[in-house]
Amino acid sequence: NILITGGTGLIGQQFINKHPQHNFTVLTRSPDKAKADLPSNVSVVESLSTFQHLNDFDGVINLAGEPIIDKRWTDHQKQVICDSRWTITEQLVELIRASEHPPSVFISGSAIGIYGDHGELVVTERDVPSQVDFATTLCQRWESIAQQAEPYTRVVLIRTGIVLDHQGGALAKMLTPFKFCLGGKIGNGRQYMSWIHIQDMVSAMAF
Repeated sequence: NILITGGTGLIGQQFINKHPQHNFTVLTRSPDKAKADLPSNVSVVESLSTFQHLNDFDGVINLAGEPIIDKRWTDHQKQVICDSRWTITEQLVELIRASEHPPSVFISGSAIGIYGDHGELVVTERDVPSQVDFATTLCQRWESIAQQAEPYTRVVLIRTGIVLDHQGGALAKMLTPFKFCLGGKIGNGRQYMSWIHIQDMVSAMAF
């Protein structure tokens, strides 16, 4: 039994579809749409207030968060992006803490933005953030909140790059100008984009 937030998103849906042997409970703000889009091994809830604890779950996957590529990063939108990740992670940690038999694993989202922009320098998970910008601040607090569950369960932080899937997400948006023969480099063309294929992302989570 797995509780998953962000289960109606690109990564969540792919993970659920690839693992029909599990029973999923998906947190969603659109239950009718979720029931229509997701397979029969999924139940849906609209709020974590439904739960007093997470004793009935073997694992928790936390992928919820305001999309980062849909709108300009105004000050207001940055706060929405932060709150949508920090608040739900805090709620999950509290539920894990309140559990007499907590889930054995808590997989919580993060992003490679935590490292900052290092150009062509190779960065691994052994490196620590060396600069402060919005993405770094967002991810550092996001991870620190999730790690508060470590006394009660095994915490795994997924520092994701841009997830590519031909059916949606960032790639679908990037393909549009190329389909109109307008694709090409922007500026000097030396901006780096670290990416992961959706199949590798889902397999890493399963691992």
